[in-house]
Amino acid sequence: MITPDVIKITRGQTAKFKYSGRYFPGPINVEAWKKIPNGTAALGEYALGITQILGQNPNACAYASKTFPLAVNCGTETPEQCQTDNITSSHGIQVMAAVGYAKAKQASFTPYTVDTGSLGVVVPIGDLPTGKKANWIGPGPPGEKAYTSNGGNTFTGNYYLAPVSLQQSNGGAVETSRIMVLVLSAGQSLHYLGIGFNRENFTFEDLFQTPADNAFLHLTDSSNGTNISPGYQIGAASVSLGIASNSGYNLIPLITAGAQVPGEYADAAGCFNFPGAPDNPGPFCGNMLFDIGIGDMYLGLDDFQRPTGYNTGGIVTAGNAVNIIGGSPSSPALCYSFTSGGSSLITPYAANWTQPPTPCGVFFNTGRVGLAAYSYMYDATCGNVGFQPLSEPLAPTNCQAP
Repeated sequence: MITPDVIKITRGQTAKFKYSGRYFPGPINVEAWKKIPNGTAALGEYALGITQILGQNPNACAYASKTFPLAVNCGTETPEQCQTDNITSSHGIQVMAAVGYAKAKQASFTPYTVDTGSLGVVVPIGDLPTGKKANWIGPGPPGEKAYTSNGGNTFTGNYYLAPVSLQQSNGGAVETSRIMVLVLSAGQSLHYLGIGFNRENFTFEDLFQTPADNAFLHLTDSSNGTNISPGYQIGAASVSLGIASNSGYNLIPLITAGAQVPGEYADAAGCFNFPGAPDNPGPFCGNMLFDIGIGDMYLGLDDFQRPTGYNTGGIVTAGNAVNIIGGSPSSPALCYSFTSGGSSLITPYAANWTQPPTPCGVFFNTGRVGLAAYSYMYDATCGNVGFQPLSEPLAPTNCQAP
């Protein structure tokens, strides 16, 4: 479809590729690199980067048929135990992955935490393969990744271009095209797959700045990924890549207006309210982040708007009810309630109050507990997030949409 695959520029500043005109289901990644004379491992031996070519005239929404159920790290737990553990434990949902291998079937897989609240792949330097098994370019420039919702942990290293290999539930493997990854310096350990949308933050030395850095959206195969519709479906103990259908999901359409970069979607719409509050119960509607990377919840609302008696020590007072709505209150795609400080599976570690990003705005981060009631879908192909209600024993409870 695009030829040649690789061009080496030996003079001038232009590389010319030929496009056949065939349909492709998502943006096309273009990567570039150059050896730096007298470069160092710490400051970078390569200049490198990656960007996307977006379709000017996208076709009407349609899905390809290929999907890839991934192996979720459950150990010896039953599916029911794994679901509960993934919701309540700090490790969250983990898939088996590896970075930098030339062939996915040769990869040495290890558990990677999946996070819809961040963007970018993070891997310890000791995990990179060497020799004939390797297919990475680096080290590139120094980088830093800060996880502000996870206690403020910061990790540092250098950027590389490398594919990500993912183990399938049937024992096979699938891989991405080469993408930007952050390889941690010696002495640090984190295995992380940030696969959220509109999560570019442009902080110091954070070069994860476009959807080109989202591993779950760049699977490749013998057809170079042209038969895979970008997106994913996530349950409390299941992960599947590629969208073949949105059947069974309640959808929240996404828009591009307000997105941080071209080719990205803006945050999903959502609301929260406080059933039984004596004053100002809501609903408070704005932007919602369904973030499976944390067990807490964050409710962004100005001090003066919070109901009287619902704020103790920066969290929603124990015993008070909170209602979460995805989409519109009149037709919610997601709706569940919990009592702050309660013990049900759908109750977050804490429902934290925080200031919204803009005065009188509304933003909230659900945390992962919603997976006790719904499976989640991000449809990058057609621009939707979706929520599929679960059957017993995990099911939506006490929805009190206003």
